Amino acid sequence: MMKTWKSAFKPALRRQLSFAQRTSIAVPVSLVIAASSAHAQNKETSIKGLSWNDVVSLATEANAQYQGAKATVQQNEALVQGAWGNFLPTVNVGLETARSESDVPITTSSGIVVTNRETNTARITANQNLFNGFADKARIDQAKQNLQAARSALDIVKASLSSSLKSAFQSLLVAQKNVDLANEIISRRKRNYELVSLRFDGGRENKGSVLLSRANLEQADYEKLQAENAVEAARLRLARAIGREDLANFTIVGSVPVENPQSSVDLLSIAQNTPEFRQATAQEKSAQAGIRVAKENYLPSLDLSATLGRTGADWFPESEQRSVTLSLSFPIFNGGKDYAGVKSASALATVASRRVRRRTRCANSLGHRPWKADPRCDG
Repeated sequence: MMKTWKSAFKPALRRQLSFAQRTSIAVPVSLVIAASSAHAQNKETSIKGLSWNDVVSLATEANAQYQGAKATVQQNEALVQGAWGNFLPTVNVGLETARSESDVPITTSSGIVVTNRETNTARITANQNLFNGFADKARIDQAKQNLQAARSALDIVKASLSSSLKSAFQSLLVAQKNVDLANEIISRRKRNYELVSLRFDGGRENKGSVLLSRANLEQADYEKLQAENAVEAARLRLARAIGREDLANFTIVGSVPVENPQSSVDLLSIAQNTPEFRQATAQEKSAQAGIRVAKENYLPSLDLSATLGRTGADWFPESEQRSVTLSLSFPIFNGGKDYAGVKSASALATVASRRVRRRTRCANSLGHRPWKADPRCDG
């Protein structure tokens, strides 16, 4: 009897234990899933409700074109600082040791006859270029104009990015409002369908009205689907303009700030102050400075050098040496490189000058006839 009771109790006990084990395993798994979903929801919520200032801040940090143009400006600022270094002296410190052997005995200053000799030298040398054909001044002018051109290029990128962000932001804002409008339409058509159905059940409406109301409701559902797809497309467009295609499931709030235009403006002055016009002008001046740099070797070079050092057989040397050198060199022939360099710089200046001329013509055309732009001015 006891064995029979135990044999009948064991299967039930096993089922309870297995159920407890499954429950104990399922609870931690459910907790992990809930925690991960909560984390994902928090991460998703953290990028919702972007205002216009938030979008601009994200774009300035993530847009590759903007960051590249900004880095180019920083590079040219460093080049301007480096160009001033040609007006400053260069200072070098040198340590040398030399050992010479000879078959012929050598008598030193102290009267000792030796066959080998060791010489140690320590010196500090300062060099200053006094004249090199005005090339240093031309390099500074060229670096400054390159910096101005880089800043104008950055302004062009800012204008293009601003236009893309405003267009994408406004498109997403309209798409979001269309979804809200579609929900309102669905709600009204659903109430209308329910009302017509009740009237049909009461014998006060015909079958055609019910089918028409149902078709209108289904059409509203379809239009909502189109509106939601338009939101996704506008969201992707804005994320690409920002430079963060990994952004997803975010919404925008607010609107694009708008300023009222002035009542009267000088279109010609505005056209001549565009970033494209300023960039072309800076590139022309940079090319003209490049011609002066290329003509550097057409004129003599004057350099001053001063050396202070010690020399001797021991280390540290005790015999002191001083020297001052003023050198003047005239370039005679270097294989035609100077002539080719000047010719290349002149051609580059011609191209830049014609670009400025075209920009000037475009500015005049825009200033006098803003309603009829010249198609050749694009780009």
